[in-house]
Amino acid sequence: MLDMGFIHDIRRVLTKLPAKRQNLLFSATFSDDIKALAEKLLHNPLEIEVARRNTASDQVTQHVHFVDKKRKRELLFAHDWERELAAGAGVYPYQTRR
Repeated sequence: MLDMGFIHDIRRVLTKLPAKRQNLLFSATFSDDIKALAEKLLHNPLEIEVARRNTASDQVTQHVHFVDKKRKRELLFAHDWERELAAGAGVYPYQTRR
């Protein structure tokens, strides 16, 4: 959410909250920016990690295919997704906002 510009909204909401309160911050990807925000906004924060920071699971094989923007649709629709899914693969084509 921070990458998408919500930091200003978060800060505005925090100004409306009472001074004495309990805050809980959950994040699947606890980046340095989020950690800095937590340290600034929270009093005596406690960090609990369930996995090492920013690590991929050793149970997952990852593949990245870089394609020309012009050919993206063609290659996406030409791929045999049904075969991948039948084999138990999870395939997630996506586009970033960066």
